[in-house]
Formats: sequence, structure tokens, C-alpha cells
Amino acid sequence: MAGDGGSGKAVGSTEALSLLLRTVEALITDFSTDVNVVLAPLATAALRETTDDIWLSEVLESFGWQGTCFTRPVDVRCLCSRLKALMFDGLQEKGKGSYAVVYKARDRLTGEVITLKKLRLDREDEGVPGTAIREVSLLKELQHENIVTLKDVLWDSSRLYLIMEYMDMDLKEHMDTNASAADLGNIKYYMYQMLKATAFAHAHRIMHRDLKPQNILVDRHTHRLKVADFGLARCFTPPIRPYTHEVVTLLYRAPEILLSSPLYGMAVDLWSIGCVFAELVTGQPLFMGDSEIGQLFAIFQILGTPNEALWPGVTRIRDWAATFPQWPARDLAEVVPRLDPAGLDLLRQLLRYDPDQRITARKALEHPYFDAVRDPPPASVPSLRQEAMASLEVLAGTLPAHLQQNADLADERESDDPGSSMLDQGASPRADAEQLREHAAVRFACFARPAL
Repeated sequence: MAGDGGSGKAVGSTEALSLLLRTVEALITDFSTDVNVVLAPLATAALRETTDDIWLSEVLESFGWQGTCFTRPVDVRCLCSRLKALMFDGLQEKGKGSYAVVYKARDRLTGEVITLKKLRLDREDEGVPGTAIREVSLLKELQHENIVTLKDVLWDSSRLYLIMEYMDMDLKEHMDTNASAADLGNIKYYMYQMLKATAFAHAHRIMHRDLKPQNILVDRHTHRLKVADFGLARCFTPPIRPYTHEVVTLLYRAPEILLSSPLYGMAVDLWSIGCVFAELVTGQPLFMGDSEIGQLFAIFQILGTPNEALWPGVTRIRDWAATFPQWPARDLAEVVPRLDPAGLDLLRQLLRYDPDQRITARKALEHPYFDAVRDPPPASVPSLRQEAMASLEVLAGTLPAHLQQNADLADERESDDPGSSMLDQGASPRADAEQLREHAAVRFACFARPAL
């Protein structure tokens, strides 16, 4: 990495270096070419072009380069990653986590600003952290406008780099520094995008398990939002099995996790989204505990201590105690006073104790709270059923007389025979008539003899 961890040093021209990189990429899957013969002249040209950049020279020498050729077999896959790393400069540290450092950088070839997440592989025997493998695999699968895009993955013997699209800041920073984050219209737009990303992930059987303002990125100019940091995410398939409880930052952790329920699912993400929703509106976390039991009691003090009526089975969860204090529920309209009735209703459904009764991401997108921001259906892309019905209407006009009569008789039965067998099955009279028309049209389309 040019200037790894520092400012980096750009070079004026990168044409030869770019050609070297493209050739190395091609050689990864080419096992018949003499790598040294192909790469030696390209490496020489790249070094000549970038005489003021010591990083390229150091990289090539680490692979056995001595003046005019490589003196040992070249690991082209590893060399490719090291060369790609040279294509980024202007590194600025943006944040540091438990296992990664995040930088803002610039692609020297395209000029594009990107986010570079560097993971140090401290111990060879441990290999790549499981969180990194999980994040890479899931981001490769989740291609969505409201989920951060993973552009590339680079690695060498001691480091792994995730190259992702760049966003201005996370939602927490946005809330702390920009008054526009508290605008109720913007909050509605943020929530809608957050739920779209979550619904998409859940449709792919992936739960994020760490939704919080710090893991949601925002473009402060366009208010475009993207969910990031899938290091704790999990792909789940039936049958549901127990998962770890060491997930979700404490302030956004669902009560079923806090109580050590052996099974939990997608509903934990919706609880977290509800917590973020309230925080966006009030400017501070809704439930503020300093320990797991403290967090649980903070929830009870606002939503009331749950019971079997509110949450069937809660008293049988492992960490439930009959001695828990009994707090009455507070009115959320007093806790989050800026929200309108529709917003309060959505918040209540997101924060239901019973995970089975908690609203899903897909259903939340249909909530009246989002009527003003909901995406309109694409006018130019009719559904398959709409296209089929349009074709059937045209076709029905050419039906033989006896089939037309059958459909007309069905219309008449709509008023004459309210106790027909179809009605007994729950279908409406009008639906019966339309069903016959469709059936007749399909039969005609399938069995009519072609014109000679």
C-alpha cells in the first residue's frame, strides 16, 4: 500500500503500472505462460515510469525481482493484490475498530475516492478472522442500493484489505454534527432506506445482528443511506439453531438476546431499527443501560415489565427471573413526543416484546408512516400478471361464440346464484366470472388451431 497508514505518494503516470497489473490479473488463471518472460519487461517499464515511487520497487523486490527479472517463482495472485494496493494513495484514517482500521483513499487510476478497511493478520496459525470472511462473503451476495458495495478484496501475508465505496460519514457522526439529521422528513427517508436494506438482507436469509448508527453510512448531501459492517451478520437456514448471544451493541440489543433465549431470528434486527428510530427523533439512545441486566431494566422501565400475556413463553426463557421489578409501561408519545401518530404506531410495532409479533422489515415498508416517501411502482415495468391479463383481454375478444356465452352466463350467475359451489370456497361472484373468462381465453390460446 503506497504510504500504508500515511498520506501516500502519488506518481504522475500509471499507464505502465496499470498494464503490469492487468497482465498479472490475467496470469492468475493462465497456467501455461512463463510468468517471468511476460512480466519482466512490463515490470522494467513500470519501474522506469514510477522512478519517484519506492513502493513499487519494494513490492517487486519482495517477490524476487533483481534488476531485470524475477529470480524465483512468482505467486501471481499475491503479487496482484500487492500491485492493486499501490493504486491507492492519499490515505486518511477515518476510524479504528477491534480488528480493523478504516481509511479514506483515492484510486490513482480513476480518481475515485474509496473506503479501505485494513485488517491485520497478526498470527499465521489463526489465518483470516472469521468476521472478515463472513463480511466478504455476505457483501458479495448482497448487491443493493442501500447496502455498502464491496469493490475488491486484497491481501498479502500479513494484511487483508477490503475496498468499498466511500460515504461521507456514519449516521452517529451525522446526528452529532448536522442539524438536518433531526429533520422529521429526513428521518422518515433514513428509516425507509434502512428497512429496504434490511428487508433485502432478510429475503436472502441474512440477519445483520449489529444495526446501530455507527454501522449505517450517510451521504450528508443527498441523504442516501447504506448499511455497512456485516462482520457479525449471519446467514440462516431452517431448521433454526442456537446462535451466540455476543452480538448487537448493548444499547440496540433485543430483549430475547438479553434474556439468553436459545433461539432468535430476524426480529432482532427490527428491534435494533426501532432503537435507532427513536434515537434519530430524540437525539439520544432510547434504552441506556451499562450492563446486560441494566439494559434489560432500562427497557422494562419504558415498555413495562413483560409477562405471559405480552410475550408468551417469556417466563420460560433461561435468564428470566420471577423477582424482576414490575414496572408499568409508559406512553411512547411522552417518551418520543416529536413523532406523529403513524410514526408512533410503527415504533410500537418495531419494539414489541414478542419476536413473533414484531413487525417484519417487509411489512414495515408498507406502513402508512412511509406513504410520503414510498417508492412508486415502476410504470414502465408491468407485472407478469398485468401483461398476461392484457393479452387475455385482447384474446378474449376473438373467442368463439360458445366460449363468450359461457363467460356471459357466469356474469349472470353472479346475481342469480349466490350459493354456488365456488362461493362456498370463498371466491367472490365477480372473481368467478373473471376466472371463467381467463380459463376460456387460456384454453382457446392453447388449443386453437393455427391459421393455414
